[in-house]
Amino acid sequence: MVPDVDSGTILNGSKMYKDYLKRKWEWVDDNPRSAAWLGWAKGLITGFLIALFFFGCTAEQRYQKHVKDLDPIPQPKFNIELSALDSIKCIYYWEVQNDTLKIWTIEDELNNELERLEYIKENFYE
Repeated sequence: MVPDVDSGTILNGSKMYKDYLKRKWEWVDDNPRSAAWLGWAKGLITGFLIALFFFGCTAEQRYQKHVKDLDPIPQPKFNIELSALDSIKCIYYWEVQNDTLKIWTIEDELNNELERLEYIKENFYE
């Protein structure tokens, strides 16, 4: 149903609202069971949102008060002296990446070098 532009129903909000209410109640009269379930669901959702808002606000206020009253929990900081790894003979190279210690031994380096030479021999020499 398209409203007539010339009659002013689009510009006249109160008439549109009255028409909406009339059609809404006609639908409710035609579908009472569906209307009851929709009303129940809308009430349940609205009540849940209101309760969530009020309880959420009070929980946030209590948390902020708790944080102000107590000092923040200190994060542990590990300080490990890694310079001792330089004196170990079998360690070829070591580094820390993303809080992880990575160690390459001389054996690892020899294996990598052998793999590299094998690759070169297979692909570039007959």
